[in-house]
This record gives sequence, C-alpha cells and structure tokens, in this order.
Amino acid sequence: MAHLNENNQLVGSLGNLIFRIVKGKVIVQTKPDYAKLKQTKSTQKSATDFGRASTVTQKFNAGLQEIVQGYHSPDMYNRMRSKILQGMRTHTSLPLGEKNLWDGTPELLEGFEFNHESQYKDFSDLWVVNWQLDVENRVHFQQKAFVPKTHLHWLPFTGRLEVAYWIGAFHKKDYKPTQQHFIKLEV
Repeated sequence: MAHLNENNQLVGSLGNLIFRIVKGKVIVQTKPDYAKLKQTKSTQKSATDFGRASTVTQKFNAGLQEIVQGYHSPDMYNRMRSKILQGMRTHTSLPLGEKNLWDGTPELLEGFEFNHESQYKDFSDLWVVNWQLDVENRVHFQQKAFVPKTHLHWLPFTGRLEVAYWIGAFHKKDYKPTQQHFIKLEV
C-alpha cells in the first residue's frame, strides 16, 4: 500500500507500481513478475551473500546508533552494506553463498564516512590514523603531528573545534559491540 512519508513523498506500492526513495528522489518501478523470473544457482548464492551483508549491516548499525545518532547522511546504510559486501567478496577462496566479513577484508570499513554531508574533509588535513594491535589485544593508534593552524582550515565564525575518534570492537559471531571508546580533543 502506498502512503505519503513525512516529506510528503509517495512510498510503497500501488497496483503494479512500486514507489521508493533513492538519494532523495522518488523512483517508480513496476513490480517484477516472479513467475517468469528464474534465478540461477549462482544468482541464488550471490543473493545469500547480499542477505548476509544486509544482516551484518543491520547489526553494525544497531551497535553504532549510540555514537552516530542522527549524524549520518541518508544513504549511510546502503553505502555501509556495499562496503561490507565488498569486504566479504575479497576472500575469493570461499564459494558464493558462504562468504562472510571476518574471512574477507573487514579493514575496508576503516575510515568509513557516516556523514557524506559533513564538511570535515574540506576543513581538515587530518584523515589517516595508523593503528596497531599489541600482543595483549590493546589498540594503539598514532596521529601525525597536529598543528591546528596548519592542519585545520578555519571558517571566519569558528572559535573552537573538537577532533573526535570513535574506536569500536565487535564480536565475530553476532557483530554486537564488545567495547567502544570515544575520544574528543578540543583545539
């Protein structure tokens, strides 16, 4: 059933049409005729991997809401799912339908930008964080030398700024956060 959302955009289905929002625009598509559509074994296995990536993204998203809250762009979920699926697919020795993030390349999520609408990259040269895990499973990270007058591009109305890092660790089995640490440095 189609309805108007909070932005007065039509979403849902009406007859043979589906209304959905992609990047802020209403997209209208016809419903596929599943009776005529046949999936091959390969596409079924790919769909299984996509479903697993969606589940992992949902679990990450639930764990991140405490930190991210409303500070993310509308397309964050889809971008994160694409990044997770990409990380899963890097492990080429696992067959389709059996891929998972931890056996792939979870490092691809490092530096993931939750808010594409943020202007952080436009105003700061600080982007790369070097981190290492020691033998006791403690995380150590280093930031290159930080000189506010050099590394930050100040706006005329800006009087102070906080540089923030969020570090999270997740269970391999259910992706629930095991430990989170939020660091803020005022400059």
